[in-house]
Amino acid sequence: MIARQSVLLALAVTLLAEPGLAQQRRARPATPPAAPRRPPPPPAAAVIPTPRSVLGFEPGDDRKLVEWPVLVRYFEALAKASDRVDYRELGKTTLGAPFIALVISSPQNLRRLDYYRQVNAGLADPRSFRTSRAAREALQNGKTIVLITSSIHSTEVGGHLSPVALAYRLATDTGATTRAILDNVILWLVPSLNPDGVTIVAKWYNRTIGTTAEGTSPPELY
Repeated sequence: MIARQSVLLALAVTLLAEPGLAQQRRARPATPPAAPRRPPPPPAAAVIPTPRSVLGFEPGDDRKLVEWPVLVRYFEALAKASDRVDYRELGKTTLGAPFIALVISSPQNLRRLDYYRQVNAGLADPRSFRTSRAAREALQNGKTIVLITSSIHSTEVGGHLSPVALAYRLATDTGATTRAILDNVILWLVPSLNPDGVTIVAKWYNRTIGTTAEGTSPPELY
């Protein structure tokens, strides 16, 4: 009898305690959520200046032109931010503006420009190779060198704006095609053969925009 009473008492205590335990389980704070993952570092394009950030518009936007110093400022900023672009001032124009070129390729190729220059010089005159093996090695190790010169006629404004878009794309794009181009090609890009004309045309257009003279040629040699 005593044993039975003990069992019943233990059962009663358990039943009375169960609601309290359930409440404690319900009141227990949930497991804190895992700390959010750190966002990945921004891609290279996020830190390289866009054309709009310097020019104030996208190349090709209607009724938008800038003078040569603004374009130079963009190319300088692009080369400073990207290890795919090397900025070079080749001299001065008739009116004293910078005459520039960009060398665009993979960072590895840009670090070995002197070597590839020597290889290309040898391929231009194969007589400089002492052995046929040296010539074959030059063919295997050399890179394709491309020169693009733009904008002789400054009223053809796409000529000096398209290099902006081209340089930006080559500096930022991470696709397989662009990487293959950068690995195998050394591009010399001259944004304009007529920087003085770029400024003359932009000044005249911006002065006459919205007037009956808009779209006419500047009244000076450009």
